[in-house]
Amino acid sequence: MENGKSIMLHIKSSQADNQGAIDNMEFYTEGKYYEKKDNTYISYEESEISGLNGTTTILRLGKEEAVLMRSGALSSRMTFRLGMETKNEYKTEYGLFDMSILTQKLDINICNSLVNSVYLKYRLSINSGEAYTNEMTIRVTYPN
Repeated sequence: MENGKSIMLHIKSSQADNQGAIDNMEFYTEGKYYEKKDNTYISYEESEISGLNGTTTILRLGKEEAVLMRSGALSSRMTFRLGMETKNEYKTEYGLFDMSILTQKLDINICNSLVNSVYLKYRLSINSGEAYTNEMTIRVTYPN
């Protein structure tokens, strides 16, 4: 993981199917915050809580998009651009899956030149199957 400022992350996510069944997840974890060129990066190690143990997640935040990259036990790259549909891939031990993401909301809250929170709402379908509505909020705390 890249060097950077140590941070604490509070991550909440939900996924709803077309029948209204909702799966929620919430956890706290340590991470790193760093800036490179015109982008801000937030990175953290996944755990058993998220079901992605052995995976590193890096969130790259730019002016017009966010990119969620995962590597390790699985590999994926999810690109979020407000109002746009992006094609992505999700690689697991079971094979490679095509993902389609339609970003409905992308809100990056900045305070004192540092990212305070990130909110994403998007529709996700895998291999052109049923689309799920997903929401994710990442809150960042900077130790003194």
